[in-house]
Amino acid sequence: MNVQSYDWNVVWKKLPWKKFQKNLYRLQSRIYRNVKLGKLNRAKKLQRFLIRSKSAIFLAVRQVTQLNKGKRTAGIDGQKSLNPQERVKLADALHQKGPKWEHKGLRKINIPKPDGTQRSLHIPTLGDRAYQCLLKYALEPAHEATFLAQSHGFRLGRSVHEALQNIAGCIVSGKTDTWILDGDIEKCFDRINHQYLLNNLICDKTVYRAIQQVLKAGVEPEFTSTQTGTPQGGVISPLLANIALHGIEGKRLYRYKNDRKQICRASIIRYADDFVVICKDLTKMGEIKAEIETKLAERGLRLNERKTRLIKASEGFDFLGHHCQLYPDKVFRMKPSKESITRLLRKVKHIVRKSRHLSWETLISKLNPLLRGWWNFYKFCGNRSLSDSRVRKTLLYIIRKWFLRKRGKTVKDFVQFYKTEGQKLVSTGNCPTEKWIKVQGEKSYFDGDLNYWTKREKPFYNSIYSKKLTQQKFQCCHCGLNLISEVESLELHHVDGNHNNWKLSNLQILHRSCHQQQTIHQERIKQGKRATNTKSRKQGCGQTPIEPECSKLDFLW
Repeated sequence: MNVQSYDWNVVWKKLPWKKFQKNLYRLQSRIYRNVKLGKLNRAKKLQRFLIRSKSAIFLAVRQVTQLNKGKRTAGIDGQKSLNPQERVKLADALHQKGPKWEHKGLRKINIPKPDGTQRSLHIPTLGDRAYQCLLKYALEPAHEATFLAQSHGFRLGRSVHEALQNIAGCIVSGKTDTWILDGDIEKCFDRINHQYLLNNLICDKTVYRAIQQVLKAGVEPEFTSTQTGTPQGGVISPLLANIALHGIEGKRLYRYKNDRKQICRASIIRYADDFVVICKDLTKMGEIKAEIETKLAERGLRLNERKTRLIKASEGFDFLGHHCQLYPDKVFRMKPSKESITRLLRKVKHIVRKSRHLSWETLISKLNPLLRGWWNFYKFCGNRSLSDSRVRKTLLYIIRKWFLRKRGKTVKDFVQFYKTEGQKLVSTGNCPTEKWIKVQGEKSYFDGDLNYWTKREKPFYNSIYSKKLTQQKFQCCHCGLNLISEVESLELHHVDGNHNNWKLSNLQILHRSCHQQQTIHQERIKQGKRATNTKSRKQGCGQTPIEPECSKLDFLW
């Protein structure tokens, strides 16, 4: 069979993705279940089987080259993207080499942090990212079985709002003497002890050696072997950091020396390298802090004394972009922090400054996605009225200034224009305040209860999304699998391609990968590539492409 005669776009599209996803989830669920039951040897055998599975390999390649947000970032080889034929070749190479895959060096990129300093990202090549994604598929379910409910960062089904609700539940309303230790780990990703991390992995020797190779990959320009830290910018880096920090969080019970029957309870809630300790007794805070510092020292880490502080709940503290405080009326409330509001307004000013030559409609269409995302993120705050009014007033002042400079009219003209003719900014009325629904206990995505995770999506969307999710029975219209945004982002598809037609009959909720395969989107891609294909045929580059049947794809292996 002449492989060159195939249309590789069709080959990639017609691969049995639904079957691949079912196979991968079944393997991951078995790994999770065996670790929960203490059958580690059986779980390690399943991990070896998973990294050689073609289902996992193809899904890892698709995740890295098509679905990830940073898919266009190049490694040291300068390659930013792969066409369908190159994706199949990469999957074939991963299948043949398997554990013997040679990890290349990392490209170093510096990005600015909010405090003005620089953060170094170490970017692997596309092939190395696919290999890391494959290792992540094998490691994640095994360690999800051991993670505690107080750990929230970079986990499926957990989020910032989950951590904040956990904090709100621990700070009992009406107790103003609750003490808070707001902690931060200094350069966590750069200083993790490799040996400690490798000793705490739940995996067989094959995966162990592969993770060791990922950790020791050199960084340009010297490419010398790294001795500490996990490379930020890699696919598996957040998972490795969670494995290293596991055990710091949790609930603690402390007894007093004078009265052994009296118990002091403390809760440690962690999101990645940020954590909060909640305790009523100030005298026990020193003991808890010393215990945390000892555990961090074992991992090669230490606290950032500049950012770590001990305060009362009534004074308030900032955590994950929210300001949390126990108010004088004995009620604990959360609202957007001043830093997050300032950051939003700075972005808005930058967009307006770059849009002086654009029309009003174009400016509003640029601002609305940013504002809608910000309102939706903070819609689970129970007390955001003051911050909302401040943001609205500042936004109107910024766009009014742009309007007066653009058209040279008075403030009354702007008010009349905005009320009658102008396209409106997204307001808080479009994103009303809602209550976050906490995850039950230590439930995990890999426990096999997909119905729970699917139906949990509905309350977090607006009325259109909720109606469509119920109408579609929480299943994708393209592949028929469950719609879970934690696993793969969901997108709204307009069947006729008209984004102004918002009738329910014209809308579908799809996985991002399924949305990319819709005919109306594929036609637009083909129109851009038609000239290139015509040129290659004139030069005699192979035969006319053939659309293969699914049963004829065995030649790939």
